[in-house]
Amino acid sequence: MLKNAAIMFCLIDNVDEINFKFDDGNKTYDFPFEREYFDEVFEEDIRNYSVSFEKFRNEFIPMIEKEFSDANNKVEELLQVIMSSPKTSSNPDDYINAHQDEYETILKMGDEALEYMLSLFEKGEGTGLKGHIMMSLCIDLLGDKNNVAAGSYTSPEEWYSKLSPYDAVKLPPFKYKSEDKIEQMVYSAALKQNNGKDDTSVTIVAPHIFGTYEKGNELKIFATIYDEQFKLDGKTLYSDGGGVIPVAIVYTKNDDGTYSFKEYIQAMDGSYFAKSIEEFCHPRKDIARAMLRHYGNYEDLFVLMRENIIYYLETNGLNGINLKQNDGKIVPLT
Repeated sequence: MLKNAAIMFCLIDNVDEINFKFDDGNKTYDFPFEREYFDEVFEEDIRNYSVSFEKFRNEFIPMIEKEFSDANNKVEELLQVIMSSPKTSSNPDDYINAHQDEYETILKMGDEALEYMLSLFEKGEGTGLKGHIMMSLCIDLLGDKNNVAAGSYTSPEEWYSKLSPYDAVKLPPFKYKSEDKIEQMVYSAALKQNNGKDDTSVTIVAPHIFGTYEKGNELKIFATIYDEQFKLDGKTLYSDGGGVIPVAIVYTKNDDGTYSFKEYIQAMDGSYFAKSIEEFCHPRKDIARAMLRHYGNYEDLFVLMRENIIYYLETNGLNGINLKQNDGKIVPLT
C-alpha cells in the first residue's frame, strides 16, 4: 500500500489523500494516506519525480523499493502509533482497541513481523506497554504454535521465557529440469530474481513464455512470471508471498556460444504498466500485445504452478503434503 500510494501521489497532481479499503466479508478495513507524509519521507514534493518517464523509472522506483522494503521499520512505526494513545490508560487492551487498523496491519505482515518482535524479546526489549502489545501480536501470529497456556504467566517476559521456539523446516531449492534452452534460461533468471527470504522458504516459479528477440550478441526473452514463496509447517505447505509480473530477461551471447545473464526488466505499476511493457518488448509489438491480452487471465500459470509444486515435492521425497490455500482450504498434493 505504501508503494502504490507513493506512485499515485507522484503521478496524480491533484490528489492529497488516498484511502485503501479491504473487505474480508466480515469487516471493512480503511488505510488512509496523505500526500504530506510522503513529501516528508522524500524531503521534497514527490511530483518532481514524474517530470519524465526516465526520472520516474530510474530514480523514483528504486527509492520507494528501498524506502518501504524494511519490514522491521514498518512494524516499529506501527507499534509507536499504537502506543501513542490513550495516554490516560494503563491497560494495553485500550491501546490495541484504539488502533485496530495498525494492529491488523502488523498481523497482515505475517512471519516478518513475528520474527522481528520475537527478536526484540530475545534482546530483552519486551517490557512495559510495548512488551504487552507485542506479546498480544505474537500470540495472534503464532496461533496454535503458541505453547504457553493462558494464565501461566504474569508478564510478557515470562510468556517469552516459556515459549518453545518453533523451528521451521529447511527446504531445498527448487530445480526445474528442461531440455529446452530458453525455458532453462527463464527459470534460472526468475529463481535468481525472486529468491526466498531464507532457507526455510522455497521459491517456485511458473512462466508463460511469449517469445524472443535477438540482436547482435543480445538475446531478450519475454515472459510473464508467477513466483511464490512457500514454507512447510509439518505436513502443510503455505504461501509466504509472491506475485505475477510481465518481464523481459536479457542475456548476452559469449564467443563460445554460451549465454550470460545480463538484466531482468519488470513491468512497472500503475499508469506506466502498459507503456513499460511496450518499451521493453520493442520492436516486438506483437509480443507486447500478447502480454497485455494475457494480463489478468492467469489460469495457465496457476495450473503450471500446481504442477511445479507437486514436481518439487515428489523429487525431494516430501510425501503426504497438503497445501493451505489463501482461502484457508487444505488441499492434498502428494
